[in-house]
Amino acid sequence: MTSTPMKKIFVGPTPVTLTEQALMEYFSHFGTIEAVELVDMSPVASISSSHLRSPMNTHVCLHFYIITFSSTVTPTSFEELSSEWHLIGNNLTQVRQVESRPIAPSPRSRLIQNVAQSIPRISIMKTTTTSTKISITPVWFEENKATVPIRYPPTITATLDEEVRRSFDIVAKYRAVRDVEHNRQVDFVDQPFIPSVNSTETLVVILDMLAKSMGMQTSFASKPLAHEESAYYASCGVATLATLPLLNTDGDGPLSTAIFNLNLDVSYTAVTSIENTLKEFVLSFTKDIVTVLECRPECVRVFELVHGSLKVQFGLTASNRKDTQNLAQKFQDQAKKHFPSSLHVLSMAKPGNYLPEWKSVLDHLRLHPDDFDPTHNRDYINIPAHDFVQQRGNRPYYRPIGWFRHALRVINKDNKNTVWLGMNNGPDEWCVAYHGTKYRNVRLILDEGLRGAMYNDGWKQVATNEVGEKANVMGTYLGTHCNKGSDNDRYAERFTVKMQSGSAVTEEHYRVVFQCRVKPKSFTEHKDPHRESFEDPLFKELRVYESDAIRLYGILLYSHHYLRIPNIPRDARWAQQCVIVAGGNGGGKYDNQLNCPGGISVDDDETIVITDYHNQRVMQWKKDATVGQVVAGGNGIGERLDQLNGPTDVLIDKRTNSLIISDRENRRVVRWSRQIGTTQGEILLENIRCHGLAMDEHRYLYVADRNKHEVRRYKTEEGDKTGTLVAGGNGKGDSLKQLDWPTHLFVDRQQTVYISDYNNHRVMKWNRNATEGIIVAGCLRGENGPTKLSSPRGLFVDTLGSIYVVERGDDRVTRWYNETRQSMTIVGGNGQGNEANRMSGPVGLSFDKHNNLYVVDTSNHRVQRFGCGK
Repeated sequence: MTSTPMKKIFVGPTPVTLTEQALMEYFSHFGTIEAVELVDMSPVASISSSHLRSPMNTHVCLHFYIITFSSTVTPTSFEELSSEWHLIGNNLTQVRQVESRPIAPSPRSRLIQNVAQSIPRISIMKTTTTSTKISITPVWFEENKATVPIRYPPTITATLDEEVRRSFDIVAKYRAVRDVEHNRQVDFVDQPFIPSVNSTETLVVILDMLAKSMGMQTSFASKPLAHEESAYYASCGVATLATLPLLNTDGDGPLSTAIFNLNLDVSYTAVTSIENTLKEFVLSFTKDIVTVLECRPECVRVFELVHGSLKVQFGLTASNRKDTQNLAQKFQDQAKKHFPSSLHVLSMAKPGNYLPEWKSVLDHLRLHPDDFDPTHNRDYINIPAHDFVQQRGNRPYYRPIGWFRHALRVINKDNKNTVWLGMNNGPDEWCVAYHGTKYRNVRLILDEGLRGAMYNDGWKQVATNEVGEKANVMGTYLGTHCNKGSDNDRYAERFTVKMQSGSAVTEEHYRVVFQCRVKPKSFTEHKDPHRESFEDPLFKELRVYESDAIRLYGILLYSHHYLRIPNIPRDARWAQQCVIVAGGNGGGKYDNQLNCPGGISVDDDETIVITDYHNQRVMQWKKDATVGQVVAGGNGIGERLDQLNGPTDVLIDKRTNSLIISDRENRRVVRWSRQIGTTQGEILLENIRCHGLAMDEHRYLYVADRNKHEVRRYKTEEGDKTGTLVAGGNGKGDSLKQLDWPTHLFVDRQQTVYISDYNNHRVMKWNRNATEGIIVAGCLRGENGPTKLSSPRGLFVDTLGSIYVVERGDDRVTRWYNETRQSMTIVGGNGQGNEANRMSGPVGLSFDKHNNLYVVDTSNHRVQRFGCGK
């Protein structure tokens, strides 16, 4: 309450059992009462259910009173009366001052506003015979929905791919709130939505995807939410950008919820058969919990009612971890015995030792256009390498090279103090660190052998020993590096923004990382146990032990080519009997045949695309199909744009929905659209004896030139025809600076190039900007024995750095462990043949998202699939 003189108070809601006489006796201690007015709220739609009968057939009416004192309450009484909650009899009742204003709104509007501050909104999400899902939001929560007309592109229809439609719907909501003063139409025809890394609208779409991955819905506020109340909003189930970094430590984070499953002696059917009765029950249950725990109603959320002897799943959340623990402990103590009979619902609870489950439970991500501050956006995509390290908060600041920062509006939101955001290494300046966005996986994840008791917070004991008991709480982890640190797949979420058919760009792929400032003397430093061999010894993790010591001030986006790198366990095994997924009907030109297939790519839906060398075409085979479809060439040998001549490799470019093909005998690289009706391709590169292809996340195209014994990198989207030499180029030979007939390629996320050096019988690894390679599979010069490699072709590298190689000379696929040059045969190796466990002259290699292995069995004119067993 305010500190202005108090003469009139608003009391309620109260049950019908709390009489006016009881109210007068209680409040007369604070001053002489002039009047007690029972407010008739029955015509108000928002609380019309308050006079329905409960499942026990007793009235659970809610009354509201205005009490007027004959004189201003004395200062001594004022201090006591200013408490928001008062225990009157056995009823915890909310009290608010009715303020006097020169020009007041109508009495009903003010009363409705006061009532709204007390009663949560209850929505029935899903009801079945076994359970009912409940959603409770505080009454101050109001979703701002687009009320202006929306003009979608002609191809956006109600039956369109849900992911595509959702992107446009969320952008429409954003534009409606942003342009609310103009009340103008949201027009995607005249003002199209085009995904790009520097677009705020793209950021909004990705934040919506992030919210969805966390089980939240995105909504837009009509006015900016108070920054200092962010923790309170989160305790009510409503996240803001300020609290996002604190919500990813599932289970033990500073804003976690204590979830209980309370057994009641009441019929599930009686409670859930009528919607209004169900809402009345939930409201009464909430009020009982508030009475027992003496907490705010917003601290209580009912999630689910379960059939049987009714079980209520509900959660308790306060604005900080300690208060939540206190509420949880208080409920546990109370629930061990019978609750008072005066409680309408809890009196039917079965006593027991109820233990909480701790989770982060959020229902909404609340956004407003004012959250973003484009004037402070920063493009780090082309920052020079020599400017990588700066200083912030007297600590190294490793700039996020290759990323685009979307700035958040934080100035004047933190007590108007901007020293923490400084750039001069002042004593109160906060340092920079990065926080991942992958829900449930952004906490410290230790090596497989160290998991278990240490899994949740591996450095907790070390931190406590270092700085004392203040660190003996659940920590939040941030990385000092963005690149090769918080952007790792373990921590950074990846999102795909899809566009409608016919767009120039049909998919854009992004990674997301939070850029934060961290308060001095609120954290300890530790090494990342996953980085023991990490090339930068300065990499650290910060374990923050104060909940208010992290401030999010930027969201980083990284636009990348969709590069699937399989995450294959070290002990994975594959079936030794293959399934034929393409061809296998002898060499030929019919739709169910192939003739000397070579390169292969596997799409997300397990569609495979294969170069068909002697048929001068590229074939596509859907999952479980018995015949293929020509998707490029197939018009005889030749050099016209509708023809191919000896294609050797193919890439699927998801961003442009096209195929990039090595048209070797035509000495060119061509692109063919995957759109229906495509009849010819376009030339990307010419005068190159290309064989293998690869593309990195920056959309650089890598091409192996068999004649020049080199690999070059091209930025084809910018018209680059010359390229940059990245491997070889020193003539034919077997030194570490040379290659001899390079065929297949693989490029990882650090732009490291792996090359099948065919005639040298080895696989070479060339790091970015290296002047010579490293042998990672096969023999050193003059060596023989178990490390021997025979005519390597198809190539793949997983997240552990293990290398998968097709050995054409030995008709097998081998796995080479990270730079040890120790290998094992994973399929094949049983001699040539067309049986299910054999292959003849294999060339291509790929994996699908389930880690199933695809091998192009070239001389048998087929593609084999070997299922991954682990």
